[in-house]
Amino acid sequence: MTIPLHTFEPTGEPCIDSDMYLRLGGEAKVDFAHWFGLHHSVLSYTAEHIAREAVVYDGVERGPFEKGVYFLLHGDRIAYVGRSQCIANRLLVHYMNNRPFNRYWCFGGIPLDWLGHVEGYYIKRLKPFLNSKLEIYSPVLDKVAKEYKALWDFEAKELAEQSE
Repeated sequence: MTIPLHTFEPTGEPCIDSDMYLRLGGEAKVDFAHWFGLHHSVLSYTAEHIAREAVVYDGVERGPFEKGVYFLLHGDRIAYVGRSQCIANRLLVHYMNNRPFNRYWCFGGIPLDWLGHVEGYYIKRLKPFLNSKLEIYSPVLDKVAKEYKALWDFEAKELAEQSE
């Protein structure tokens, strides 16, 4: 099973599809909180979702040659959160360095300038045991996440009721 690459496909939205969009300045520039407000699902992945969707990594099947945030898992436990401009190459480096992981999960569709903020958000939220940068976080993402927490809780409740 390969990682679902739909998160790396063009969305038709310039602020997601083009790294240059944020560097244009003027009216074309989208502020950080506004972008995450529109695309809050980027912040809604839970440890359970990541563990459920993670795929086996053995160094042979490479992973996506795209930029994004990735999660290394040791069993069902998230061991490490990272970001890369080429996830496939980064996974191979971790594998060759004997980092203790046997599965991974990743997603893309994030402007390049904000990969670090999203990575820091998940490091703070999930507290993976191999990350040494646990102090990194983004107050802007925390604010946006709190604003949408009620929405995520409502959606989760609706899904639970539908499955009953």
